[in-house]
Amino acid sequence: MKTKFFTTGLLFVFLLSINAFANGIENAPPAFSINGGKAIYVDFKDAKYEIVYDLKNKTAVATSTINFQSFEEGMPIFDSVAEPVSVSIDGKSVIQGLISDPQSQTKMRLVKQSFAPGMHKMVVVTNLAPTFATNGVRNLFAMTDLDDRGYLEKYLPANLEYDQVGMTFTIDILGIQGEQDFFTNGQLSKLKDSKWMIEFPEYFTSSSLYFHTAPKGQFHLKDFNIASMDGRSLPVRVYGESLDTVNRFIPAIEKSIKGLEVKYGPWRHSSVTVYASSTMGGGMEYSGATVTSMWALNHELTHSYFARGVMPATGNSGWIDEAITTWSDENPGQVSTFNYGSTGMGGRSVYRRYTDGQAYRAGVAFMSFMDFLMQKQGGLNVFLNKLLQTSLRKTITTPQLEAGMSSFVGFSLNKYFKDYIYTGGSPFNRVVKRVENPYHPRLTENDIKALE
Repeated sequence: MKTKFFTTGLLFVFLLSINAFANGIENAPPAFSINGGKAIYVDFKDAKYEIVYDLKNKTAVATSTINFQSFEEGMPIFDSVAEPVSVSIDGKSVIQGLISDPQSQTKMRLVKQSFAPGMHKMVVVTNLAPTFATNGVRNLFAMTDLDDRGYLEKYLPANLEYDQVGMTFTIDILGIQGEQDFFTNGQLSKLKDSKWMIEFPEYFTSSSLYFHTAPKGQFHLKDFNIASMDGRSLPVRVYGESLDTVNRFIPAIEKSIKGLEVKYGPWRHSSVTVYASSTMGGGMEYSGATVTSMWALNHELTHSYFARGVMPATGNSGWIDEAITTWSDENPGQVSTFNYGSTGMGGRSVYRRYTDGQAYRAGVAFMSFMDFLMQKQGGLNVFLNKLLQTSLRKTITTPQLEAGMSSFVGFSLNKYFKDYIYTGGSPFNRVVKRVENPYHPRLTENDIKALE
């Protein structure tokens, strides 16, 4: 491990290394016994999704081919909210079913057959539920970090958030008569008149990708470029139902990106995609993309640094990015004491998969307290910049954050993390009631359909 020294009036040691942060199976929940066997979490190596929209028959079928590695003998775990039509592993049909974890925190899919350690190929067929139009198809993958099973598994077979995996969409729209628009944070290419491919980076997790398609002309859109501080001409796409809204968002996006680059360095993704909404009260973040209102725009774009830049590995680390982003956005100042008591934000069940809503207030206060403790080192923003340098495109857990912050200030912060973050609140083996927050409003299925 290399040690770097920085001077801010005092000399201090910053020991936050890239190797301190795991980015895969290391952060998976523990395996568990079930039905006389062992349920195991696996490492997805790549995932190829072939999506066929049939306009005439109004069907949408996804065939997902996933290469995964298991590290012990057992029954593989994956997830899909939609009931699979079929599942096969290594060319043979298998039975799967929906199960709960040992602490009843969440549900997931279990292949009810044991496999030896090593590489395996899984093929899963599922149905999608888009909106069909006379001239195309409308489909939005709208995710949430505040509800259980709210990421890619809502739409396609996926792994849990701990796993980073390269993903590819191949999209075929049978019977299409007009043109189709795609809004995405992947690399889009057209293969033929009715077929497209989208390639997503290998560092993406199940909460990273953004996918929205609609018949051309349904949305007003503007493509432009922003000069990034690193010399890139950063491509930006903003779209929405109202041309006036799109036009109002353009200067706001540029202002937000420029401000974030001053604070946290060059934009960390290859592009910016913004669905400009005049009806939502808040928004939702993706890696280099967001669906958002004007009010929440800067908050959601900040998440491309924290949440979809340095990424949460588990439900117990989701509080980190919401606390940092809200603290950064609201600039509440330092506090010398933490007045929220024991929150348990980072100490829930290891199987829990969504963010603790206390992050927006108690989490912000904790970051203000950390800012106070880091005065001699230049404050929390100096730490956050080092965090981005060492951990960009990697996942993070609460213990890893604690270790990094402790190294930064030069003394152990375990007492504060133990008293305020790990302990308190509801018992660890219970689901915590969601706390509503205006930054990330709950969307019903009807709300999502309206956005499509």
